[in-house]
Amino acid sequence: MEATVMVRMSRTALTLSILITAFVALIATVLTAVLSRLDGSRWPAAVLDGGAAFGGALTLGALLIALYLSL
Repeated sequence: MEATVMVRMSRTALTLSILITAFVALIATVLTAVLSRLDGSRWPAAVLDGGAAFGGALTLGALLIALYLSL
C-alpha cells in the first residue's frame, strides 16, 4: 500500500512564495540588464536581455512552486 502525502500551503505562504519569486526575477532582470550594458550592448538590447531573464526566472520560480505543491 502506497502512502500519498499532500502538501497543504496556507494562502499566506503561497502569496509570500510568489512575491519572493517575483522579487528574485526582478533582481535577475536588473543584474542582467546592467551586466549586458557593461558588456557593450546598447540600452534597448540590454533591456531585452533583462526582460528575457525576468521571464526565465519567473517561469522557473513558478515551476518550482508547482513542483513543491504537487508533492
